[in-house]
Parts: sequence; C-alpha cells; structure tokens
Amino acid sequence: NEVIEIFTQVSSQVVQLLDACLQSGTDNDGKRRARVFRCLGSWFSVGALQLDDPNLHKLLGAVFEALTNTSSSSSVHEAASDCICNALLLIGETSKPAPLAQVLVLGVYSLENAYHMSVAQEDQDRSVNYCRIFTELAESLLEEIIRHPGQGLGDFRTLDLLLTCVGHYDYEVAEITFNLWYRMSEVLYKENNEALNGLFERLHPAPHRCSLSSLPAGS
Repeated sequence: NEVIEIFTQVSSQVVQLLDACLQSGTDNDGKRRARVFRCLGSWFSVGALQLDDPNLHKLLGAVFEALTNTSSSSSVHEAASDCICNALLLIGETSKPAPLAQVLVLGVYSLENAYHMSVAQEDQDRSVNYCRIFTELAESLLEEIIRHPGQGLGDFRTLDLLLTCVGHYDYEVAEITFNLWYRMSEVLYKENNEALNGLFERLHPAPHRCSLSSLPAGS
C-alpha cells in the first residue's frame, strides 16, 4: 500500500515528536500523555511504524511505565492499554518482528505485580485493562506456545498470567480470557498429539471457572 509506505518513511520523525511531547510535559499532564499513547496506538494499528526503531522501543517503555504507575489517571491507563494491545496484534502476524516482540513480551510480564495491586485495591477497571493485555499477548503468541511450548516466545509465563486472571473474584474479568482457552482447545484438537495434550493438561489444567458449571445463574 503506497500510503502506508509513505507513513512508514516518516514514522521515525513521528516517534521522535511523540517522545518530545512526553518529555516536555509533566507527570501530572494526563491529557497530553493519553493523547500521545492514543496517537502511537493508531500508528501501530495501521502498521506504519519502523518496528526496529530504538526510539520506538524507548517510547514503549514510557507506555509500560504509565501502566505500572498507580498515580496514572484512568484515561491514561486505558489509552496505554489500548496502545499495547494494538502493538501486540503485530507480533501475531506471520513475519514476527523479533525485536519488537521481545520488548513487548518482557513489558507485559512486568505488569504482573501491577495487576495484583489492582486486585488488592479492587480497581476493576485496571484489572480489566491488564487482563485485556495479557489475553492479547496469549492470542498473538498462541501458535508459538503450541509449536514451542515453554521455549522462547512460547514461554508458559504467558498462560500463567491468564490463569491469574481466571482467579479474579469478578466473573467479568475472568470471562475476557475465555476465547483464548477455546482457541487453544481447538488447536490442540486439530494437532491430535497426545504428548502435547498431556503437557498442557499437566502444566495448565482447564480453569474450573471456564466450565459451564461456573456460569452465572440464567446463562
């Protein structure tokens, strides 16, 4: 696409501009930060960024910092979550951008403590945001998890994060993960590999809350 190519050619300048906007603002400038994260997320969604750009990786660090910062406003937290989810969609493509994947995966793993904090503080909106990110990561890396279980991008920590969300006291948070478990069961069924099935059954037994018996009354 010619338009995307033109966007990609100028994307490094855009990233530098967004970084400058963050640097020129203050930590309390929530509106500015939310706008920067939304803009970056839009560029991820159209696939017009140079994914090996070190400045992009640096900017992603600021996004993850906002996600772990308990003082981030709800609008900043949501914009940062949307941005990361858009970025994670890219690593689910056939030609995986390895440098970006590493930055994103490690960044998502770093959110585990922040998720537990949101649960302890009963901040459901943040818990939902974290769960969306964890689920998007698992969706994007599902093929890697099945093909290379426990290795590289198939690291089982991705599924551990989802199982943590399944244990959330609010059913709506756990429900976000259900489509991933369904997709995984479909893939494993098609693979028809007893050894592979046994591995996943031992390491990650089907979450009880994903069973029909756990559905709310009237479902």
